[in-house]
Amino acid sequence: MEAGVWDFGEGGSGTEAVLAANRAAFADVALLPKMLTGVVEADTRTRLIRSAAAMPVAPMAYQRLAHAFPSCAPGPSSRATSTR
Repeated sequence: MEAGVWDFGEGGSGTEAVLAANRAAFADVALLPKMLTGVVEADTRTRLIRSAAAMPVAPMAYQRLAHAFPSCAPGPSSRATSTR
């Protein structure tokens, strides 16, 4: 992946002042998730347009920055996880 593309996804814009402020603000926050308490076994399956999916599927903006053939990129991972 090109360095500029990595920076776009990993960093912030300009001087990254907002990124630094966000990191500083979140440094003092403790997240204590309480959902799914009592769940013995996690299940990520879902249904998409009357089709079963073994894992959640989410759209990603700027796919073409991360993959040469962005429309085809999700296919192999979907097949590998039985998400069809």
